[in-house]
Amino acid sequence: MSADAGIPQGAPAHRGGGHAEASYTDTGHSNDVWGFPQLPGNTRIVQTLTCVGDTSGNEAGTRTGCEAVLHDLTLTF
Repeated sequence: MSADAGIPQGAPAHRGGGHAEASYTDTGHSNDVWGFPQLPGNTRIVQTLTCVGDTSGNEAGTRTGCEAVLHDLTLTF
């Protein structure tokens, strides 16, 4: 992964309209973690993304999924 782009290495990325998309294929039993350092202007919401696509057990998908940790946000109403 390129820390600058925030997209997993080798993943097709599509940018535009204020969003980015990426995909990847899980190839092991460990957590896959990507970090997205904040940019000037505080334009990124996601700080880290952790995904589990497969485990070494037979838990039938109950531990698979993704978790996002967000950068600090300030909301003004």
